Amino acid sequence: MIVSTSHDPDLDGSPDVASGLRRVEDRSRDTERRRLLQRRDELPDAVRAELDLRIVDLLRPLVREMLRSHRPPWKIGGYWPIRNEPDIRPLFHEWTKGGHRIGLPLVDRVQRPLTFVHWKPQSAMAPGFLGVPVPTSGNAVYVELLLVPCLGFSTGPDGVHHRLGYGGGYYDRTLAARRCKTIGIAYESMRSEHFEPGPHDVPLDYVVTEDRVR
Repeated sequence: MIVSTSHDPDLDGSPDVASGLRRVEDRSRDTERRRLLQRRDELPDAVRAELDLRIVDLLRPLVREMLRSHRPPWKIGGYWPIRNEPDIRPLFHEWTKGGHRIGLPLVDRVQRPLTFVHWKPQSAMAPGFLGVPVPTSGNAVYVELLLVPCLGFSTGPDGVHHRLGYGGGYYDRTLAARRCKTIGIAYESMRSEHFEPGPHDVPLDYVVTEDRVR
């Protein structure tokens, strides 16, 4: 990927060319994050609600198929939607009624993998790291399947799916520490060919949008 055509002192005679290249690539990814956030924010609420229903309808049978061989209760890592992310919480209520366990991500130590806290419909919620709501109490859930919100996503010519997140790296560290099945969740308009996977990015098994399962 060509990341810059202008003069950059970090790429010209620097003793650490690789470090300079990483900084330029990070700026490129940040530009794409801002573009995608603006695009997602521009979706009208009524349109977003309809897209969420379509995502839920595609996600439900995929999760059932992926966990078909797992002994119940299923242990699923979910997320609480922020910044206009797709809202799939109706499925959390369905799965809980079926006796399965939902874990919501908790950042208990910066730069460490996520912990997943058991969520129930009656769970009291409070703002956690960066204001993301988390249950105020609950045991840890060791998830078998992780539903990952994507700001952006790409699918390479080899069919491998990569996610663009907010830049904290928490999901990548989590998957590197404990590999589990993964489904990225995004709107179709968030598909992007304007970012390259980083050295620590962990591919997703599937990506579900309102239009299709990839």
